[in-house]
Amino acid sequence: MTPKRIRYALITLLVITVLAGSILIFTNLYESTDTEQQETNLNTQLLSDISRANPTGLQPVHLAEDLNPTTNKWYSSIIYSEEGLAVYPMPHSVKFQPDGLSYSIPNVNTSPDVITGPHTSSLTLRSDEIINYEIVYYDDLIVKVATLNTEGQTKGIFTIAQGVPYVTYEIVSQHNIQFTAENGIELNNNRLLTTDQNSDYYVVSNESTLLAETNYDTGDTLSIFGVPSGQDATVLIDNALHVIESSTTDFSITETVSTTYNYNTTDNNQTVFAALPHHGDIAD
Repeated sequence: MTPKRIRYALITLLVITVLAGSILIFTNLYESTDTEQQETNLNTQLLSDISRANPTGLQPVHLAEDLNPTTNKWYSSIIYSEEGLAVYPMPHSVKFQPDGLSYSIPNVNTSPDVITGPHTSSLTLRSDEIINYEIVYYDDLIVKVATLNTEGQTKGIFTIAQGVPYVTYEIVSQHNIQFTAENGIELNNNRLLTTDQNSDYYVVSNESTLLAETNYDTGDTLSIFGVPSGQDATVLIDNALHVIESSTTDFSITETVSTTYNYNTTDNNQTVFAALPHHGDIAD
């Protein structure tokens, strides 16, 4: 074979070798990509299975279908309790029932072994047009609970928030409401008032006519709160109707650790925060 033909043969062999290597590399890349896709599909399936797992056996009975159930929040017993259990958003306690709720300021008793503060039905809101309830919104500090009629339609929205002394009720569709109390209810300066052993309880409204039993119209708002017996309630009355729409929490770490609670109201006004002794100076 002549040198010229040998040179052409070597060039041809080199080209074939390069092409073969390219094909091999491309094939390996394709196989690798295919394997990674299979692993991704498998991981997605595993995550999907985890999200559907229910190791506790608990079933949400009072939660809107588009919300994820939570088991470790202060309001979780609302979600899972068929008969209704009290929750303690502080400084008050609330217990939902099929036709409304009851509200109280717990009387705290301490001993060397236990601290107790049981819920009592000091003030109750009911309606014969309500048969059920469900949580329709929650975030860091608040939860909103819808009351439902026999057709599953929303009649009103309760809002309760950690650290805020109010329970507000926004009327979505006109319905009758009855307020009852263990010690009776009186009307005072267009505010409903009752008392128990340790607290005074108020109901205020944006309606000019507030009665212990009457029909409330769409757009009306009621606010329930309590204060220690004999305490001036002026500040709480003045801020009772700033309904909380949402909330967030934040913290910062410098020389000290600071936690910030943010409450956003529907009318952009401030609400009231009930400070506890361990909160220290929270004037800001």
